[in-house]
Amino acid sequence: MYGEIGDESNKKTSQETLYTCLDTALKCTAPFMPFISEELWQRLPRRATDKAASVHVSRFPAEADFTRDNNAEDNIDLMMNVIKGIRSIRGEYKLTNKQKTEVFLETKSNDVKTVLESTSDFIRCLSSSEKITFSNEIPAGCVISVVNDDVNAHIMLKVCISRVKSSAN
Repeated sequence: MYGEIGDESNKKTSQETLYTCLDTALKCTAPFMPFISEELWQRLPRRATDKAASVHVSRFPAEADFTRDNNAEDNIDLMMNVIKGIRSIRGEYKLTNKQKTEVFLETKSNDVKTVLESTSDFIRCLSSSEKITFSNEIPAGCVISVVNDDVNAHIMLKVCISRVKSSAN
């Protein structure tokens, strides 16, 4: 909801998702923690369609209220695996979050490339990267992280290592 990722419609969608998650979680915990869940639920802003006076008289969530999007889950898993691979390399080379690196993503499939392009802002932000570039021509000075059969993440360390050496002198 804050930061540099996404536009206003993405922020609104994120807020609605967060609200739905909190509302559902409080309704599910109400039988076990009635006082705490009631207090927190009362502090949530109400949607115009929600007329219940208490979490205890509101409609209990049903499985049919939610749909599972396996495609979205697969896309997020792919994004997270790329981020884990980049972070792993950064950890091996003891790079701090302030040391931004350029990342080159090599993809073998256009479908995978499309998914990663749509999530590149998240990858850049969560992996402390300066820039994400999609290319099959990888420059010298990169370290590779094999994410899966379709994706390789190449992290440019040549610049970071030379900066560290020059600052040590």
